[in-house]
Amino acid sequence: MITRYRQEIIEERARELNRIQAVLEGCNVKPGSVINDISGKSGMAILKAIISGETDPVVLSEPAEGFQLIGGACARM
Repeated sequence: MITRYRQEIIEERARELNRIQAVLEGCNVKPGSVINDISGKSGMAILKAIISGETDPVVLSEPAEGFQLIGGACARM
């Protein structure tokens, strides 16, 4: 019973993350071009910045630790 409930919770979390990513892409925000996992530390920092009203793409990409924007493309530092 607990295992089944845990699996449902994991699946619901994945659905919510997919919805968040779809909404962002619908708003022409492409977090996948800067980070791999929107649920990680950098992804959550970027989401918090968006929620707080930040719109500058350079500022939004700063939390992506280990990456640097170069002419619109990402390069690992």
